Amino acid sequence: MEVAKPWEGLEAVTGLSSLSSGAWLNQCKGPSAGQSTVILLLDALLAVPHAHAGAAFQEEMLLYMPAGHRQMVLDFRARWKGLATIPEIVSKVGEDAAGLQQAYNEAVTALGDLRRFHLATVRRYLVRTSKGTGATTWRKLLQAMLDTTAASLLR
Repeated sequence: MEVAKPWEGLEAVTGLSSLSSGAWLNQCKGPSAGQSTVILLLDALLAVPHAHAGAAFQEEMLLYMPAGHRQMVLDFRARWKGLATIPEIVSKVGEDAAGLQQAYNEAVTALGDLRRFHLATVRRYLVRTSKGTGATTWRKLLQAMLDTTAASLLR
């Protein structure tokens, strides 16, 4: 009979430390919108470049996604690597791309609206703490990610 070992391989995940009994003390981060596969895919598709802290947070959140979701994000990024981004394509097309630029900006604006809504929701629930569910200084991180999203609009 084969024994299921659902936690096998967790020693590679940061935030876990071994106890003398051989059990693992789990110091995982709590629920976070940063664990959303859709958000990471939208950032990749729209070429929203997050600064060091935002990018590092997203990379760490990949560890908390189901394996299939994580692989989808990694595969998507790998397939786009070295290819022109949507903003680069719009820039190359030039004046003939007014409709494409508008569509791109509407998508970025919608992502920004989602981030703004998320920030307002988090402010409501984490009002008394400086650390969020992902153990980050959430105010600065979320505002920076909102700012880089807004900065991605094409002019």
